[in-house]
Amino acid sequence: MTALLLSAATFLLFSPAIGYDFIHYDDNLYVYENDHVRQGLSWSGLAYAFQTIDGVSWMPATWISFMLDTSLYGQRPTGNHFTNILLHAASAGLLFYVLQRMTRRFWPSMLVAALFAFHPQRTESVVWISERKDVLSLFFCLLGLLAYTRHVEKPNRHSMALVAACLALGLMAKPMVVSFPVVLLLLDFWPLQRAGNSWTELRAKAWPLIKEKIPLFVIAVAAMVATVWSQGNKGGLTTAHFAWYLKLSRVTEDISFYCKSFLTQTV
Repeated sequence: MTALLLSAATFLLFSPAIGYDFIHYDDNLYVYENDHVRQGLSWSGLAYAFQTIDGVSWMPATWISFMLDTSLYGQRPTGNHFTNILLHAASAGLLFYVLQRMTRRFWPSMLVAALFAFHPQRTESVVWISERKDVLSLFFCLLGLLAYTRHVEKPNRHSMALVAACLALGLMAKPMVVSFPVVLLLLDFWPLQRAGNSWTELRAKAWPLIKEKIPLFVIAVAAMVATVWSQGNKGGLTTAHFAWYLKLSRVTEDISFYCKSFLTQTV
């Protein structure tokens, strides 16, 4: 019930965006000037979704979602905004449910999910139609976390296959979720505590935990290869040449920044 209430509150907060128009910044590429999307969901549209690298990356799930919007709501921006908000609201509820199920702590889970749901930084992804790839990939990622939680409770091949399916769908929406298998390994340490409480237990359990995620790493690597290929073909990758000491300086600055941030939060 709490997850549903959080989703409803999130939807209401962003609901004014339903009346917004398209903007001439990528919305034309993805929606209102794209003939395949304007025709709605069709066999030719599905072929386009899986073959195109328009938008610089391979993301068939995102293209299909735009086509489905056209089939359901027509070519007005209202439907696109509605879907974006609905996906974000559903993700907010899912995040609370997954955190609460993993940690068994209500209020911390509620706080984290609410910050995610209401934070102004999420506005661009939710309100900008072209950022469908962001809200859609995150939705599938959270579904994957839920499926993984169930797998931890009752391990079997079918539950892990569901995790892999969610990861694949997330990557087909936006390749940014390639870190998903690593996130699962971190969750194995805390809060799922699958790695044990001692160095001996960790040594014994580390490989089995990694081994069960090898299919996920394979999927992630395949998505990385597809992304590098598509980015290269669309001119999304450029090569910058810097002297080694400049690279070392930049790495040192980044490490210093993150260490200071960690110490500040700790103190």
